[in-house]
Amino acid sequence: MADRRNYWRGTRWRELVHLVMRAEGVPVEMRAPTKRVSDAFADDRPATELTGVPGFAITTRHEFKQDWSAALDSAVFAARSDAVPYAAAVQFRAGRETEESFVVMTLKDFCGILRERQKGAS
Repeated sequence: MADRRNYWRGTRWRELVHLVMRAEGVPVEMRAPTKRVSDAFADDRPATELTGVPGFAITTRHEFKQDWSAALDSAVFAARSDAVPYAAAVQFRAGRETEESFVVMTLKDFCGILRERQKGAS
């Protein structure tokens, strides 16, 4: 029973993050859920949970335990699978609005984004 409850809790959290990002003007789409386990391993399926942001693999984590390392590992795996340069994980933040959630990424990815912004500003 707890496994189904956690599944739906995670799905609702992903949908909420999707809606907040859309409201903020980010052109993001939710990946369709898998109907069978074999579909999850299809080669043509994006590994990231939220698609539509060029160059980013975005995953979501709804857990009360702040396990940023595992969330980031999941996002990095999705970025490698989708052949995109940046990975980010949206982590649930207890007692806060969705807009105040944490976004976790590696320092290397953060520096790459800053470099791109500097190139664009010049």
